[in-house]
Amino acid sequence: MNAIRQLRNSSIFCVAAIALACSSNAFAQTRYTVADQGTLAGDNFGMVMGLNNQGWTQNMDGNGKPPVLSLSTTVLSGRAVMNVNGVNIDLKTLGGDNSWTNYGGINDRGDNVGMSETSVPDPDGEDFCAFGTHKTCRGFLWQNGQMTALPTLGGNNAQAAAINNREQIVGISETAALLGVSEATILRDWRAAKAWLAHALQQVH
Repeated sequence: MNAIRQLRNSSIFCVAAIALACSSNAFAQTRYTVADQGTLAGDNFGMVMGLNNQGWTQNMDGNGKPPVLSLSTTVLSGRAVMNVNGVNIDLKTLGGDNSWTNYGGINDRGDNVGMSETSVPDPDGEDFCAFGTHKTCRGFLWQNGQMTALPTLGGNNAQAAAINNREQIVGISETAALLGVSEATILRDWRAAKAWLAHALQQVH
């Protein structure tokens, strides 16, 4: 899970949603509108993770260990947030201190999905939400002002990643089954996945 935290902490922090409007004229100048989303009180960074057709955003606000603009910033705490017409709404948690989101976790109705710590320590000592608290992590659905825990596939931990306008939700979940592979195999596969992701991000930039 340290690797997951490193991946998350390597994200470039941004506090703006960018809307792009292009003219059909190939020679026309591209125009942008940039809107500062702000942060919750006391937080020192924010990241926009999702945007719906209402113009509402799903953000991750939190506190990072200075300097917060560094690629090696350690995230100390975080909250899932929805911004509606310039107003930031704290989506709260499932009993723990932190909640977080993935890309695409908001639909046009304003339903949000993501992950949240509970108040229960993970029985296997895992840190699935990657905040260093080793609390059980669950996928959530936030709807009509209420955060609800989503079920798992039999394991202790899960995360919800995205939701569409039909309210279909995708994510990841632990199961009750053991993998039956060694720790060395898991670490080798994880290193290969990290290398692939790093290469893919370099191609984007």
